[in-house]
Amino acid sequence: MFALALAVLLSAQAPADEGHQPESSESLDCSYGGFDREFGGTRWIVFGCSDRQTIVIATAKNNPGGPFYFIRYPKDGGFSLAGEGTGDKAYTKAAFEQLKAMSDAQWSRVLSEVNAAPKIES
Repeated sequence: MFALALAVLLSAQAPADEGHQPESSESLDCSYGGFDREFGGTRWIVFGCSDRQTIVIATAKNNPGGPFYFIRYPKDGGFSLAGEGTGDKAYTKAAFEQLKAMSDAQWSRVLSEVNAAPKIES
Protein backbone atom coordinates (compact mmCIF):
# COMPACT_ATOMS: atom_id res chain seq x y z
CA MET A 1 0.00 0.00 0.00
CA PHE A 2 2.80 2.42 0.90
CA ALA A 3 4.57 1.70 -2.40
CA LEU A 4 1.41 2.51 -4.36
CA ALA A 5 0.98 5.77 -2.45
CA LEU A 6 4.63 6.58 -3.10
CA ALA A 7 4.25 5.96 -6.84
CA VAL A 8 1.21 8.25 -6.93
CA LEU A 9 3.06 10.88 -4.89
CA LEU A 10 6.04 10.81 -7.22
CA SER A 11 3.93 11.23 -10.32
CA ALA A 12 1.88 14.04 -8.78
CA GLN A 13 4.59 16.17 -7.18
CA ALA A 14 7.76 17.73 -8.50
CA PRO A 15 10.89 17.43 -6.35
CA ALA A 16 12.39 20.60 -4.94
CA ASP A 17 15.32 20.55 -7.38
CA GLU A 18 14.57 23.66 -9.41
CA GLY A 19 11.03 22.35 -9.95
CA HIS A 20 12.14 19.53 -12.26
CA GLN A 21 10.73 16.04 -12.13
CA PRO A 22 12.76 13.01 -13.06
CA GLU A 23 12.39 12.04 -16.69
CA SER A 24 9.46 9.66 -17.28
CA SER A 25 8.35 9.95 -13.64
CA GLU A 26 4.76 9.26 -14.66
CA SER A 27 5.72 5.71 -15.57
CA LEU A 28 8.06 5.01 -12.65
CA ASP A 29 7.13 2.22 -10.28
CA CYS A 30 9.15 2.74 -7.10
CA SER A 31 8.07 -0.34 -5.20
CA TYR A 32 11.27 -2.39 -5.17
CA GLY A 33 13.21 -3.01 -1.98
CA GLY A 34 11.86 -1.16 1.01
CA PHE A 35 15.08 -1.44 3.00
CA ASP A 36 15.43 0.28 6.36
CA ARG A 37 18.51 2.52 6.61
CA GLU A 38 19.81 5.36 8.76
CA PHE A 39 20.70 8.75 7.27
CA GLY A 40 21.44 11.83 9.33
CA GLY A 41 20.70 9.97 12.55
CA THR A 42 17.11 9.00 11.62
CA ARG A 43 15.49 5.98 9.96
CA TRP A 44 14.54 5.99 6.27
CA ILE A 45 13.12 3.42 3.85
CA VAL A 46 14.99 2.95 0.55
CA PHE A 47 13.17 1.97 -2.66
CA GLY A 48 14.32 1.34 -6.20
CA CYS A 49 12.30 2.26 -9.27
CA SER A 50 11.39 0.45 -12.47
CA ASP A 51 13.93 2.42 -14.53
CA ARG A 52 16.64 0.67 -12.43
CA GLN A 53 18.39 4.04 -11.93
CA THR A 54 16.11 6.07 -9.67
CA ILE A 55 16.23 5.67 -5.88
CA VAL A 56 13.57 6.96 -3.48
CA ILE A 57 14.32 7.39 0.22
CA ALA A 58 11.23 8.02 2.35
CA THR A 59 10.89 8.71 6.05
CA ALA A 60 10.30 5.61 8.15
CA LYS A 61 7.49 5.43 10.69
CA ASN A 62 8.17 7.69 13.69
CA ASN A 63 10.90 9.63 11.85
CA PRO A 64 10.42 13.26 12.99
CA GLY A 65 11.55 14.37 9.53
CA GLY A 66 8.39 12.97 7.98
CA PRO A 67 6.51 13.14 5.88
CA PHE A 68 9.41 13.61 3.50
CA TYR A 69 11.16 11.83 0.66
CA PHE A 70 14.36 12.20 -1.33
CA ILE A 71 14.73 11.08 -4.90
CA ARG A 72 18.00 10.47 -6.74
CA TYR A 73 17.36 10.34 -10.45
CA PRO A 74 19.23 10.50 -13.76
CA LYS A 75 19.62 13.99 -15.19
CA ASP A 76 21.81 15.40 -17.97
CA GLY A 77 24.18 12.43 -18.05
CA GLY A 78 24.58 12.41 -14.27
CA PHE A 79 22.30 12.24 -11.26
CA SER A 80 20.37 14.78 -9.24
CA LEU A 81 19.21 14.56 -5.64
CA ALA A 82 16.02 16.34 -4.62
CA GLY A 83 13.66 16.21 -1.67
CA GLU A 84 10.18 17.25 -0.73
CA GLY A 85 7.95 17.10 2.31
CA THR A 86 6.72 18.90 5.38
CA GLY A 87 8.71 17.20 8.14
CA ASP A 88 11.10 18.80 10.62
CA LYS A 89 13.83 20.43 8.54
CA ALA A 90 16.54 19.78 11.11
CA TYR A 91 16.16 16.04 10.49
CA THR A 92 15.74 16.21 6.73
CA LYS A 93 18.74 18.53 6.40
CA ALA A 94 20.94 16.11 8.33
CA ALA A 95 19.85 13.26 6.06
CA PHE A 96 20.33 15.40 2.94
CA GLU A 97 23.86 16.32 3.98
CA GLN A 98 24.76 12.65 4.41
CA LEU A 99 23.09 11.63 1.14
CA LYS A 100 24.75 14.35 -0.94
CA ALA A 101 28.15 13.40 0.52
CA MET A 102 27.79 9.79 -0.66
CA SER A 103 30.24 8.68 -3.35
CA ASP A 104 29.21 7.18 -6.68
CA ALA A 105 30.43 3.81 -5.37
CA GLN A 106 28.16 4.08 -2.33
CA TRP A 107 25.17 4.99 -4.52
CA SER A 108 26.02 2.07 -6.82
CA ARG A 109 25.87 -0.33 -3.87
CA VAL A 110 22.46 1.03 -2.85
CA LEU A 111 21.24 0.77 -6.43
CA SER A 112 22.51 -2.82 -6.74
CA GLU A 113 20.69 -3.75 -3.55
CA VAL A 114 17.32 -2.31 -4.58
CA ASN A 115 17.65 -3.61 -8.14
CA ALA A 116 18.15 -7.14 -6.78
CA ALA A 117 15.10 -6.84 -4.51
CA PRO A 118 11.66 -8.13 -5.42
CA LYS A 119 8.76 -5.81 -6.09
CA ILE A 120 6.65 -5.03 -3.05
CA GLU A 121 3.12 -6.17 -3.76
CA SER A 122 0.35 -4.01 -2.33
